[in-house]
Amino acid sequence: MTPDDWLEIVLRITPDSPADLDADMFDDLGPGVGVADDAGCAPGPLSARLWDRDDPEPASVGVRVTRPLADCADIALRLASIAVERDIYPVILTSLPVSGFEPFGFRVERIAAAPGPERTRQEEELSRFWALALIVDAEDIALVG
Repeated sequence: MTPDDWLEIVLRITPDSPADLDADMFDDLGPGVGVADDAGCAPGPLSARLWDRDDPEPASVGVRVTRPLADCADIALRLASIAVERDIYPVILTSLPVSGFEPFGFRVERIAAAPGPERTRQEEELSRFWALALIVDAEDIALVG
C-alpha cells in the first residue's frame, strides 16, 4: 500500500460507529465466538525480521485481536501511522466475527479461537503467506506512544 492509501485509512478512522442494522436479524445466533488467551510471538531477533530484508515490499506485521477492543479507532490510527512512518503493512489476525478494524480498511484474516496447535498452525500459515515479520497483540499497540 502507498502512503496515500494509508492516508485514506487515517482519514476514515473515527471513534464513532454506525448503527448496527443487522443486530435484530442475528439475535437468535447467540453470543459471539469465544475469546482465547494470546500466544507468544515468533522466535528470532525482531530487528532482523523487520528491517534486514532484501524484499523491496513493506514488512508485514500480524496484529492479533483476541477480544473486542474498547477503542479500535485509536489503535487503527496508531497502526496506520506506523504503517506510513515505518513502511509496515499490518494484517489483523482474529477469531472474532468482527474485529473492529474492518471499517477502516485493514486486511483482516480469521484464525481459530482457542489457543493451541490449530491456532498456531493457522498463524504460521498466514505468517508464511503474508511474510509476517512478527505477530503482536492489539492491546500492545495501544501502549505505543
